[in-house]
Parts: sequence; C-alpha cells; structure tokens
Amino acid sequence: MSTHSVRFLHASDLHLELTLGGLTSVPAWLRDDFIDAPFKAAENVFNTAINENVDFVILAGDVLDIETAGPRAIDFLLSQFDRMREHKVKVYWCGGVVDDPDLWPVEIALPKHVHVFPTNAPKAFEFKRRDRVMATILGQSRRGADENRLTAYSMAAASGAKIAVAHGNFDKHTLQKHPVDYWALGGEHNSATVYQEQSAARYCGSPQGFSPDETGQHGCSIVAIEHGRASARDVTTQAINWHREPLQLAADSTRKDLEQSILNQSQHLQANNRSGLTLVTWDVSCSGPLANDLRNDRMCETILASISQKRDGRPNDNEVVSVAIELEPQLIADGKFEEETILGDFLRTVREYEQDPNRIFDLAEYLPETTVRHEVVSALSMSSPTERTKMLRRVAALGMELLSGETESLQHHTQ
Repeated sequence: MSTHSVRFLHASDLHLELTLGGLTSVPAWLRDDFIDAPFKAAENVFNTAINENVDFVILAGDVLDIETAGPRAIDFLLSQFDRMREHKVKVYWCGGVVDDPDLWPVEIALPKHVHVFPTNAPKAFEFKRRDRVMATILGQSRRGADENRLTAYSMAAASGAKIAVAHGNFDKHTLQKHPVDYWALGGEHNSATVYQEQSAARYCGSPQGFSPDETGQHGCSIVAIEHGRASARDVTTQAINWHREPLQLAADSTRKDLEQSILNQSQHLQANNRSGLTLVTWDVSCSGPLANDLRNDRMCETILASISQKRDGRPNDNEVVSVAIELEPQLIADGKFEEETILGDFLRTVREYEQDPNRIFDLAEYLPETTVRHEVVSALSMSSPTERTKMLRRVAALGMELLSGETESLQHHTQ
C-alpha cells in the first residue's frame, strides 16, 4: 500500500434532476423547499470541499439525469465545477445509472479539471503535487443499468495512493480482491461502510434524503489516506431532514386521541431538534375504527391539517413539521397463513413475494390499454426494498380485512 498522503471529498447520488417527494400531497408552503433542497445540499457538498481544502473531489455516480435534469441543474453543476477550478480542486466523475457520460451534450464542454471515467473500460487518472504522483484514481462509468463487475479493474502498476471508484452493489469479498487503499462507492442513498481495516470501502450516501423513508443524516465524506491507512469522516449537508416517529395507541382510541398524541410528541421533538427543518411521518399502530379511518389518505390529510398551523411562507429553520400519517400493518397470526381458505391462499402468495425480493410485480397485465397506462405503472413502481416490504405488509393487512369478514363489522361499528 502507498505511503503518500492525500485528502479528498467523496460524494455520490446528488440526483439534481429530482425533487423531494413521497407524500400524498405537498403543502404549498413546502413546494419551493422540495424543489430547492437537492441543490442546497449539493452546494453544501462543494462548500465542504472548499472549506476542507481537499486535494480533489470524487463524484461516484448519479449526479444528475442528463436527459431529464433540465437547464437549471446543468447550469448549477457547471457553476460548481467553476468554483472548484477557482480553488484548484480537480473533480473525478464516475457515471452511475442516470448519468451515463456518453449522453452528456457535446455542445456543452466540461472544464479541463473535470475528469470523467469512460463506460467502455476502466481508466486511471493520476493526481500530482509538484510533479509527483500522489494518487491514482481508477474507475469506470456505468452504461445505464448495466452492472460493473470490476473484473477489469487493475492497480498493480499504480503509483501513489490507490483509489478506486465504482457505482453499484458490491460486497466485501469482491472489493478486497483488489489492492486498493480506498473504494469510493456510489449507488446507496444511506451511508454504509463495506469494510474498514487499513484500507476501506464506503458508500458515502446522498447529500439529501429524497423521501420519508430516507431518514437519518445525509452528506458526503472527507477521506484521508496517510501512510497507506484510509480514514473517513462524514459531513452532513442535507437541507431538509426526514424523521419517522412511532405512535402506539389503544384499540379504543379516537381521532382526538391521535391528534393529541401527535401534538404532545411534536413538542418533545421540537424541544430537542437541532438538525434544521425536520419533516415527520407518524407511524401509527392501532386497531378498531380509527385504524379503518387511517386507511383513507384524505382522512389523514384532514387530521394533519387540523394539527398544523396555517402558513403563508416557509417554516422556521429548526422547526418540526408533521407531513404524513401512516398506519402500521398489524401482525398476522401464523395460523392465518396455513388456512385452507381464500384468505390463506392470498396471504401465502403475499408472503412468497416478500420472501423473494427479486420476484417482479407485473402490474401492467391488470391495467387496460389506455393513454395513461404507462404513467400508472410507473406511479405504482417501488423504488426500494423497504418500500416493497411495507407495501406487501399493507396488502396482507388489507386482505385480512376484506377476506375475513371484518369489513362489514367495522362499517357497522362506524355508522
């Protein structure tokens, strides 16, 4: 391993083509924040590079979808690259799923200090300080969804600190086959360490969480390689924080009880909040008539409206705001899955989908041929394993309600 010392910033998954989402509806006073948050978080990334006086920046994929991002995102990115040039910070960009470099507009030339890894084969760039090679950065951009197997990665002849860049899902065994000081990985929105020994392999996560399921801190990493040992420090960059808070209510709870519980817990969260604007999703566990009401999105919106103050503008910087209520599916007894009934057949089918994450939902076959068919399928698609699992558990709970005769009794009880 190398004895050279370098410090650099590792960032990925900026997704400048996206806005924040994942809510049934977005309040008017939050819409501008949802649009601006990815840009503010990305700007914080480049601010960090300047403030930390790093040698270079590594962008490990999914910076922006070149085909859908629009002029604002492209202009923003170019302006950040100009800032890096002014501070003599080089940029090494490895394309991910959405930012295939072959699709970059030929009429928009990237600055010379921005080095893009090709898609056809790995390429190594040398970072020099006073004509001495301090680091070799090796990477290969993805071509769309095509997986990079890393079989062509070789740093046997590399000089200086050995840094490899890749976008995708990789395990410790695959990565440790290569004599690398640091693997700068992209493709995960939450930061994760694959391994941390003398060398390291890390996903730095996205600078900003994009939906209620992307909770926790988001940012970039400052990496130092000294005397062949790699260390990383996370820096928070997010403009908006997502938080999920559980609420357990008794079976005979009413809507008023729920509203009061949310108000009480919100005050507690507000008193301890130092993380900036925080948007809260309440994961409610309950049964009976209230649970039936909470399956209706409009009812949830009505409850949120009644507990929120009327606003004319953006909330305070450190405010805690309730933005969603989600009903947690009740646990289903094992015996229900073994019943020789329509309900049992249904639950077993749902369980098979949950146990096999690679099993595909072919929703298109259930939809009529209309002009909006493609849009409906896209809207129903699940972007993460967590979202898929959550949806399946809700499907199972709904099946329990509709196929076990509980619906009629609930309707009678609420009339």
